[in-house]
Amino acid sequence: MSLEVAARLQLGSLDLDVELTAKPSEVLAVLGPNGAGKTTLLRVLAGLEPLDGGRLVLDGTVLDDPDQGRFLPPERRPVGFVFQDYLLFPHLTVLENVEFGLRSRGLPRTRAREWLTRVGLDDLAQARPGALSGGQAQRVALARALATEPRLLLLDEPLAALDATSRAQLRRELTRHLATFSGIRLVVTHDPVEAAALADRVVVLEAGRVLQSGSHQDITARPRSRYVADLAGVNLWRGQAEDRQVRIDGATLAAIEAHQGEVFVTVQPRAVALFRNRPDGTPRNVWQGRAIGVDYLGERARVRLEGGLPIVAEVSRAAVDDLGLAAGAEVWIAVKAAEVEVYPA
Repeated sequence: MSLEVAARLQLGSLDLDVELTAKPSEVLAVLGPNGAGKTTLLRVLAGLEPLDGGRLVLDGTVLDDPDQGRFLPPERRPVGFVFQDYLLFPHLTVLENVEFGLRSRGLPRTRAREWLTRVGLDDLAQARPGALSGGQAQRVALARALATEPRLLLLDEPLAALDATSRAQLRRELTRHLATFSGIRLVVTHDPVEAAALADRVVVLEAGRVLQSGSHQDITARPRSRYVADLAGVNLWRGQAEDRQVRIDGATLAAIEAHQGEVFVTVQPRAVALFRNRPDGTPRNVWQGRAIGVDYLGERARVRLEGGLPIVAEVSRAAVDDLGLAAGAEVWIAVKAAEVEVYPA
């Protein structure tokens, strides 16, 4: 079982041009900012949006190939879709909602009761969707999608409609249910925690293109855009390297590894030290800055600084008080060369 995607589509202001593959039994998380094309990609795979160009192949079966005039309609694709708002039919019972997908594909309706039992909702078979909690509605939508035994399962922000209290518990439930499905799973999410918990591999979309692909650890360790850097919580710049020096917008950072040409540079906020006076000692990167904002995270605080090189530092609440880090406070910023990560752009 495999999925090969070469999807080209112009939809309003979105210019989608995505190439990716997925292996048998793989869980693939698709991350990206609003408007990146994540949901459109799922709709293309489901057959709800035909391609302008490219090719979709699932297990050797061509789903869409406009150059060859081939297009398999949604009802004939072995694809299950769990929509962000679940799209349960309000006039049907829970059981009838699950049966709907089976009827549309000519499959035995007896599977519906079996799947309700598997997701722990057999006692609500005759309830209407309006009587369900968010988590129960999610499980009904998942059962409806899985009952047809699809080879590809698409989930569009599966936890977005849930409150923060129930999200962690239902993430664990969703992980367990997905583990029972042997096909390929694509999960669209904005949440890096969900991506890390649910997926084997992460694909980052920006402006309709694949920007990065790899494990969650690989993606966050070496971000290639501001969006990914913000998800990872690291400082990111793009600059020009020459030996062990990187020029960034008129400033220069020293690193311990030599590079040449255009590079990305990251610094962890916890590696940024702040001082009232110019520090003595060994830091090779020292400059003056000004605090422009402080965001508290429990007993830690993230201090946004402007100056020779804008940067975010993470310090303790006590350090905020000791340094008087109100907006406008002048400080010295120090980063050891060993804490400067450089990699090719």
